[in-house]
Amino acid sequence: MTKIINNFKFKLGFNIKTIVLITFLVSLIFAILSIPDYIGNGLWGWERTLYFRIYDYISHGQIPYKDFFIEYPPLAPYFITFPLSFTNGFSNPIFASLYCLLVGLWIIIYFLISNSLLLKLAIDKKTIAKYSLISLLCLILTGTLVFTRYDIFPAILTAIGVGLYILYLNKNKRIIFIIAILLIVLAGFLKLYPFLIIPLLIMTEIFRAKWTNIIISILIFLIILFINIPFILSGSGRFQDFLKYQTERDIQIESTYASGLFLLEKAGFIKTNVTIQYGALEINNDYTETIGKTSLPLIGLGCAAIYALFGYFLTRFKKHILSYEKITHIIVLFSITLISIFLFFNKVFSPQYIIWIITFIPLLALLSKDEHKKDRKKILIILISITSLTLLVYPLLYNLIQKKELIGQLLLFSRNIAVGVLIFFLVRFAVKIFKDKK
Repeated sequence: MTKIINNFKFKLGFNIKTIVLITFLVSLIFAILSIPDYIGNGLWGWERTLYFRIYDYISHGQIPYKDFFIEYPPLAPYFITFPLSFTNGFSNPIFASLYCLLVGLWIIIYFLISNSLLLKLAIDKKTIAKYSLISLLCLILTGTLVFTRYDIFPAILTAIGVGLYILYLNKNKRIIFIIAILLIVLAGFLKLYPFLIIPLLIMTEIFRAKWTNIIISILIFLIILFINIPFILSGSGRFQDFLKYQTERDIQIESTYASGLFLLEKAGFIKTNVTIQYGALEINNDYTETIGKTSLPLIGLGCAAIYALFGYFLTRFKKHILSYEKITHIIVLFSITLISIFLFFNKVFSPQYIIWIITFIPLLALLSKDEHKKDRKKILIILISITSLTLLVYPLLYNLIQKKELIGQLLLFSRNIAVGVLIFFLVRFAVKIFKDKK
């Protein structure tokens, strides 16, 4: 793979034609595959109609299913329906094909933007191409997850937002900062996890004494929140129902906790049941309710530890010379770390969540110094491994997990442990960069 990548003739920053062509061809393949899915003969026919049904119900003023408006964050229904509205009146297969092409276009736009950002940050063309191709490979490995879920949209918004913030630190133009925060906040109202990254940026601005930027960030959040107030408060007890939904959900079978409980059951220590709740397969026994309640505190503690470590780094930088290069590197690493902590400790780990991490791979090109080569290689190997294992977990061998087959459980456990290993190496890498005297 390395030889193949190194043999590309890179032009226009990186081989933009190659990236665009591969992305378009993959989108086209999935668009074609989606047609038989809707007549029941496709590989993934059981899930491909989800967004079509959601759009169809909402466009007719109906609720797709009982828990829909307490399951999705405020902007999600708008974002699901708006890009799909141009397919109104088309058949289900045509809708699916157009949606696949729309996702492909979104990915192409992301690679174009990330290419431009990295070039402005003086990253060499060959390095940009390599990391972009690895990111594209991982997205291809996720297969149906990219082309059947809307997670790719907030994931790309978040990655672009972080990239723009790094560009802002180098160029010091406020408009770039405003766009960066706007994109991440918008992504947060599509999926909640982007809000975990914002404290890193706010802490950086505090230590740089950029108080106007902090006020701007608060105003952006409040404006978007205000726009969504009718949705948030719609219906009786809308917000209370959302909180109830989050607390009452049991442990999803793909989560770290479930993978551990499955193996304990195989060893004969406990018994578990797999049930369907809130449209997902969940595991339960006498311990799962207690374990589920520890999920949010563990996420909070993990994120708090990262914020504290980042704050320590910033104070040390301020005492000497504020190293923007080191800060940008650590922001990229800690952004991925915070998302990984959310995935590792969350009681819900849907397979499409892995897309949230994959979109950050191009930004790892920033950490392209020779002395970082081994650490970068480890991170990339782990990310590719996690993506590959996720493909096996879902959809290829998902039935084995449902049936509690040992091979399925071992693959699931390996994927989840790999996320924990990723967290360790990301933090270790950040510490190394902090201690680097160069």
